[in-house]
Amino acid sequence: MDRPEMPAMRRSFRVALRTPPDSGKEERKKGKKTAAEASRDFRMRRKEDPETYKLHCEYENNRVKVFMATLSDEKRKAYNEVTAKRAKRWRNKQKANGNPCSSYIPPKTRKEKEEQRNKWAENQRKRRANMTEEDRELAKKKKESKLCSKATTAERGL
Repeated sequence: MDRPEMPAMRRSFRVALRTPPDSGKEERKKGKKTAAEASRDFRMRRKEDPETYKLHCEYENNRVKVFMATLSDEKRKAYNEVTAKRAKRWRNKQKANGNPCSSYIPPKTRKEKEEQRNKWAENQRKRRANMTEEDRELAKKKKESKLCSKATTAERGL
């Protein structure tokens, strides 16, 4: 059986010149939001209301506590490994961006502590020099009442 030949289909020139779809980086003029945009807007709206956000945080904390409590030993171990890898990737990314991600604060040297004390002392001298007579009297009364309250608590043995 011979098939009748179909005429060769021509490709539309118009179709070939079609522009690629919107990458999402430009503002959309009309139409629905993408799922990512809708989620981002929802999270922003939730954060704007402190009461709702607080409730959400409590709910999430409880959900995670229940999840962690129900994990078996093997699953907990796997979860901790995945979490450690994720944290390491995040720290490396932060370091690459130049942001310190460590909570470690190196201890101050004796010289740095002494410089800080001198700086505080100088600032206190300036504050006292700029005080009015009324401010001095108020500070004096405040200091006396504080010392009296300490003396009475010491007498009572508290």
